[in-house]
Amino acid sequence: MKVSIGVILACIVVALLACACGAAELLQMDVPVPLESKLVTEINLPEGAILDTLAHEYGQWLGIADLKQISANMYSIDTKTSSADILGFYDKYIAAQSWKTVVRSLEDKSGAAILYNEKNGMLIIQIDPPGKANRQATIVRIFGALDPAKMSNPAVRLPGLFQRVVAGATPEAPTPAASGSLRIPADQPISVPPSQSLDIKSTRSDINARLVGRNTAKLSVVDGINDTGELTRVDDRLVLTLTPKLAVADLSLPCAVPVLLEPTEGSLLVTFSSNPTSLPAKLSVVSTGAPVTIDGLPLVSGTHAVKALNGEVNVTLSSAKGGALSVETTGKDLTLSLPRSSSALVDASVTSGHIENLTGVQSDHPSEEHIHLEFGTGGANIMLKVINGNLRIRFSD
Repeated sequence: MKVSIGVILACIVVALLACACGAAELLQMDVPVPLESKLVTEINLPEGAILDTLAHEYGQWLGIADLKQISANMYSIDTKTSSADILGFYDKYIAAQSWKTVVRSLEDKSGAAILYNEKNGMLIIQIDPPGKANRQATIVRIFGALDPAKMSNPAVRLPGLFQRVVAGATPEAPTPAASGSLRIPADQPISVPPSQSLDIKSTRSDINARLVGRNTAKLSVVDGINDTGELTRVDDRLVLTLTPKLAVADLSLPCAVPVLLEPTEGSLLVTFSSNPTSLPAKLSVVSTGAPVTIDGLPLVSGTHAVKALNGEVNVTLSSAKGGALSVETTGKDLTLSLPRSSSALVDASVTSGHIENLTGVQSDHPSEEHIHLEFGTGGANIMLKVINGNLRIRFSD
């Protein structure tokens, strides 16, 4: 049973690490909120290349022939309410929606249920035991047609990589030790090669990151701090998992390799080298509850993305001549500032919010929820999307 839940969560987490997902019309999860709970994390993986890959790798294993979307909500829940009561809260919903039970367990006072519906896919409910610090309930929906006769044995062992990813998915937990895992050295250059990309995970830390023109990263912390976090090489990725609440003085990152920053709470500020030869290859940010400021991004080449949940995002471009930028926020506002000399196409939309265009450039076929702006010859492609927040576009000079 635990392995089945792990597979599903691994699919979601791995996809989220791969990139900030592009905009898509999301299917509604339509599952009741647990008793006395607060939403802390929401993950949605819509149709696209990433989901196609997961469908190919896991669809047959799960008995799903037509994988449309994976969604997960993680809730902070009362530490005293029994797991049986929380599972019982869902019984009426499960019966009304014709979900069929594969597994239902209250082992070690935890709660877990795996259910399926041939037309609607799978529903997974996982509840931490009472008394656990930062107790959570995780609700996962896998949308798609399902053949229960083709579901594999839940006891099938996960590959070691997926076990490590799932175990480290909780923001409060450091990534578990793996073969080749080391402590992050402070104030020393860290070579990204032979890895091909760099991931930085932080929890409740205020991060000031600078992208510079090298293949190395360097972490500087406040004097006297020894526990900086773990350094692990996983496949072609170098992963730096910072200790929660780490007091970071400075973080320098390479421009020459793809960089993914994953702040949970805390805050993130990213600045860039003024050297015109130090252009970022690919910058991705996936933020949960952390405000994000991107200051001085030279949008000349490469593909860059920011996706934020419950964190305000401010992006200032030092230039906009080529490449692509995608920014999506949920629950907070988004501001884009770009030079008057920009050459860019900007596609901006809001859901349950409003757009403020301060550039003076007129939109083609404007509406309250969508505008399309063309600056210069339209060399760069910029996509902006805000859900339950406001969007502002202005000149930076």
